[in-house]
Amino acid sequence: MFKHGVRHGAILGWGYLFIFLTLRIVSSAMQMNDPRNPSAALVASIGLSPLLLSAVSILHEARAYCVVNRRSRIDLGSLVVLHFIISTAVALTGAGASGAQKHGVTEEERAKDLKLVEAGMGLLLLSLVALLGSAVLSLSSSSFRSRHELPYQRQGKWLTYAVLHSLPFIAIRIISSLVYFSTQSAALNPVSGDIGYRVGFGLVDELIVSIILIIAGLCTLNAGRDQSGSRGGSESTALRK
Repeated sequence: MFKHGVRHGAILGWGYLFIFLTLRIVSSAMQMNDPRNPSAALVASIGLSPLLLSAVSILHEARAYCVVNRRSRIDLGSLVVLHFIISTAVALTGAGASGAQKHGVTEEERAKDLKLVEAGMGLLLLSLVALLGSAVLSLSSSSFRSRHELPYQRQGKWLTYAVLHSLPFIAIRIISSLVYFSTQSAALNPVSGDIGYRVGFGLVDELIVSIILIIAGLCTLNAGRDQSGSRGGSESTALRK
């Protein structure tokens, strides 16, 4: 995580991935202690936000490496806006899910809480679409398609492709959580539901995304250093001239 450094918000992307993995460990521990613990389902659902925040920040880092003509202020503004939207989604989902799973609440109160969850999940999907659009813009840039690339630009492309390949699995995970909270079906519970559903729409999706991002991170550890070295060399050459 620290090998990527703090430039271009790199530490955010890998830090959020670490938080996501930590929340998954906590959720699994709670599930092992009490398979019917409603808090485990809540942690499992909120845990999706660090994964999405990680993808947003990693793409921001990737664009800094491989999109030469990017507008850094616009990129930074987009990063802040997406973080705000996802944080709002977490607040809505957390408040709604905790309220809906309380004992003794009326059906009217439960319905209001579920509306909050649906709104939060909707914002997560909106953020996912915006992230996809940003990734597609990166692919369409002239510098991304250039065959003459420096090592750090090539590593930026790897990060971009990693985010793109992870988005479908993140989308499946968000939609499956939205379906569960909308239907309140016991079989779709991410903690105590049907084992096939939990494995197919939970464990496998999250595992694939984590592996994709971790491998991409390991393959691009020197991107920031290569970029700094390349710029330093260019400046030295300019001074000599």
